[in-house]
Amino acid sequence: MGPSTATTPESAVEQRQASAFVSELIIYRRHIQSYPASHPIVTASLQKAIASFAPLIADTRAFTLGISQKGLLFKNDILGPGIPKFKEFAATLASFGIITISFTAELKPEDLHLFNCITNRPRNEVWETGGIKHALAADGIQAIRVQVIDPSVFTLTDELTPESSGGAADPWDIFVRKLLDGYFSASQERLLQLISATPAELGKEFGSIIDGIPEEAHHQTIKTLADFFASLAHRQGIEGLHEDALEKITAFIAGIPPKLRRDFILNICNSTDTMAGFSEELLQRIPGDAFLEAMQSVATHGENIPEMVLKLMQRLSAQSESTPDLDAAITNAGSGEKVRLLLKESAVEKFVPPAYRKTLMSILATDTLPVKSMEALSELQKTLGYHHLEAKTGDIISEIIRQIPAAERGDGIRTNLMALASHYLCNGDFHSLERICRIILDEAYTKQCAAFFDPGFVQEILDAASLLGREKYQDIRSIISIVGQPFVVPLMERLFAEENRSLRRFWFDCLGDLGEMVRNAALERLNDERWFVVRNLIIMLDSFGDQEVQRQVRRLVGHSHPKVRKEALKYLLHYQDPMVDSQLLQDLDSNDPARRLAAVQIAEMSSNPEVLQKLLAILDSGSITDYGLEIKSAVVQALAGIGNAQALPKLKEILFSGKFLHSGKHTQLKIVIIRSLPRFPAALVRPLLEEICATGGETLSPVAAEALKGLQGAVP
Repeated sequence: MGPSTATTPESAVEQRQASAFVSELIIYRRHIQSYPASHPIVTASLQKAIASFAPLIADTRAFTLGISQKGLLFKNDILGPGIPKFKEFAATLASFGIITISFTAELKPEDLHLFNCITNRPRNEVWETGGIKHALAADGIQAIRVQVIDPSVFTLTDELTPESSGGAADPWDIFVRKLLDGYFSASQERLLQLISATPAELGKEFGSIIDGIPEEAHHQTIKTLADFFASLAHRQGIEGLHEDALEKITAFIAGIPPKLRRDFILNICNSTDTMAGFSEELLQRIPGDAFLEAMQSVATHGENIPEMVLKLMQRLSAQSESTPDLDAAITNAGSGEKVRLLLKESAVEKFVPPAYRKTLMSILATDTLPVKSMEALSELQKTLGYHHLEAKTGDIISEIIRQIPAAERGDGIRTNLMALASHYLCNGDFHSLERICRIILDEAYTKQCAAFFDPGFVQEILDAASLLGREKYQDIRSIISIVGQPFVVPLMERLFAEENRSLRRFWFDCLGDLGEMVRNAALERLNDERWFVVRNLIIMLDSFGDQEVQRQVRRLVGHSHPKVRKEALKYLLHYQDPMVDSQLLQDLDSNDPARRLAAVQIAEMSSNPEVLQKLLAILDSGSITDYGLEIKSAVVQALAGIGNAQALPKLKEILFSGKFLHSGKHTQLKIVIIRSLPRFPAALVRPLLEEICATGGETLSPVAAEALKGLQGAVP
């Protein structure tokens, strides 16, 4: 379990600021994958990302994130633990070998753009051109700094096997070369200095390189190096590691900072590939003060001392003479005599009952607690979390509001409500946020609604839909429906610019939930130059049938785009506008194919007898070069939608006719007609379908049989 710090109001604010910046960064990265760099959406998104970054460097210090398997680390806490997109972003950065990333106060918009362009490139391409650090340097990005790790440099290869000359590569030299390749970014001269440095000096330099990286990434780095030494011993055998190599490894460990040294010692002892002989040889060479310092740190942090180390310490306490340093170390840990007694091999059974000792050894061996204990601890841990505290605070405030009249509540309740809402929004808990929004919208807090439900709040809610995906759609939709008016215009802007079909459908549904609030905003935008915007606005206005809306839609019947005209005519037909039939008849006679087709597609909404006759006339149209299958098929569907029996003679005529020209298309039209017949009165079309079943041949008979089954009351 990674380190965690108690959450304070200040740290909660920092977490929200960090989450806001990362969210904007992810959204911008997604936008530049979908739109040209000059697109207004991309420009606006970049500006928002830069704006959200400003609070993070108010003290001029760099903003740093760690990268781990669990996600993004901010000051040793997981940032946005419930946000999948954050974890995906962390995985993307990790795929480039990044273990920390820092953004300095000099960050410019072009730096963010170039950085996202790099991380959008294939990982292999970046590695093959020198890695992420080289890519940043090549693009002149100085305000974004990364610390990288490439564990693959410590993969053992055949370079450790005996060579043709009978010798073997020097293990220490191999380690130094791999360490410099994987962790140091320096000039050629500096690398030469490091190669010739003493092991202790190299350890000190290594410590400075990884100083300050997040705890989890720090542990992974140390484990990688420890596993390399252990695997080295396993490959060559303890006899193959000559005295000089062991001394250099020991000196390197002694030279790294105390915290790293402690982790190094524990990982050497716990490595799966370690041999007891190698560990004992190595540990016996580590200076006593360094060893005791590591063990005291382990005890202080409440961690388990490896069994091998316990055996060494038992042997040491049973056989070593007392020294001032050893006495001081033991005294600092507690009562000197008791500690010495507890460390003696002969005292183990005296102080640890057999059953308890067996359980402890099982826990140490598997590195896990029993399942029942873990379940109990998990439930207990939930009650200690900051979020749980906030949930209880919300319950208390809800009860106060329920019990106490609005005039007697005071400003404290309002302040806490706003803080809770910010907390739930930051953590993606939209179910709890919905409850708080309902309380804020209470009449007692009407004046504060505008201040809270500001553009920033609206933006975060809408961005969350993009970040969190379909799983959160329903919760977000509920909040939008509750808050209402502040979302109308931003939702429209999102809808008109969105290319993702799922999100576009979601924005449309959210607007549909807002009812009357959409009307005025939609009317104000009917003059938009983009045809698809106007078409969508007409669809939104479909539930409003007042005279003003009809007047505004009526003027769009003459719009230059056929899809806009189609939606305008549909709207007017729905509300039985007196001028719509005449306009529809004009369009059915139009020489413009698109306009004529659009009119046919909505003709079934009209009950005008002239419309029926126009449709039947189209079935007789066509030429030597153009059969007109598309529009004739649309006419058949329109006639079926009307369901008037007067159309059946013409349809029957076509079914039993033949065409020398366009015979294939004529057959396709017959199939369309047969499939539409079940939409007419069953008593009239059943004999016709039965006749086609009997005489239609292998092409039409099966289609007619299937249509016959679809008739109400048909006999299978």
